[in-house]
Amino acid sequence: MDFRVLHEWPYGGLRLAYLSPPNDDDFHVEILAGPVQFPKEVLDDLEVSLRHGGYQHVCLHVDSVDQTRAELARRGVDLVGEPFVVEEISRRLAFFRDPWGNMSELSETLPGAGA
Repeated sequence: MDFRVLHEWPYGGLRLAYLSPPNDDDFHVEILAGPVQFPKEVLDDLEVSLRHGGYQHVCLHVDSVDQTRAELARRGVDLVGEPFVVEEISRRLAFFRDPWGNMSELSETLPGAGA
């Protein structure tokens, strides 16, 4: 699909990266790689894969982590931990869970990033 690596960085024992399509720097997908204690089974059959729930998480870019968390809290959403900063990518991050326990990430660009 010709995605490009925009940025990569270590996090604990993992490696993370932002990938973007060939001609779009405004859209990116974050991927994580490295050893995990409980690896997921790799399935080659779509029908079988539909029997397994979950994913690691989807990251959503927002203008304000705090305002978004406040709105999610107002709606009774399960907030996970407190927001934190990852200086290597100039982002403030936070997580929440959907009703099925799947986590999603909120990502806010820090002021002055990329300047």
